[in-house]
Amino acid sequence: MKHFYEQFFARQLGKPLGLFGRFFMKRFLNKGNQRSNELALGHLELLPSHHVLEIGFGGGWLIQRLSKIVTEGKIVGLDHSKTMVEAARRSFRGLGDRVEFVCGNAEKLPFEPQCFARVCTVHALYFWKDPKRVFEEIYRVLQPGGTLVIGLHSKAKLETQSVTRHGFTLYEPAEVIALLSGCSFGNITLYSYDAGAWEDNHCIVAQRPVG
Repeated sequence: MKHFYEQFFARQLGKPLGLFGRFFMKRFLNKGNQRSNELALGHLELLPSHHVLEIGFGGGWLIQRLSKIVTEGKIVGLDHSKTMVEAARRSFRGLGDRVEFVCGNAEKLPFEPQCFARVCTVHALYFWKDPKRVFEEIYRVLQPGGTLVIGLHSKAKLETQSVTRHGFTLYEPAEVIALLSGCSFGNITLYSYDAGAWEDNHCIVAQRPVG
């Protein structure tokens, strides 16, 4: 029975669905990922005019904070969960065209080249089938000089949680940095927080070079 519940919860973490996803997972993700989202937000170095993409926005906590800063540009949230996209469209409808939500696959981003100044993704890469392809797509849609911020927990930390045995691919930060280097990103910097704590948060910041 425990195995069944772990599998169910792991699937919901990777792709929230149905009423459980809409009402429980939205609150769970917002609360559980708040620290990681706060750290990622601090590294985005946003301007009001920026165009920003969040991949795997989950419960929308970071989107809400982005909307307070990006008042002249545009914010786009992409998620492969139709449940989360529909819920976000309802929650953020008061912001009009400034915020857009798209249901899609990170391995084939439905956006024009060089259209975002910032891209962020927090705790989503564990569920990507082809992370190298996703990073290539992010590189394509980033403007020269644009910044990517990735939030993650380490493989060593997540391996202590039994739910991650079901459908997760875990990474140490060094592995993610190697993938980014192979996709032509530059100025890659690792910031680590909460060492020894349950959270064990890491932010990787990378740029698409100018020229």
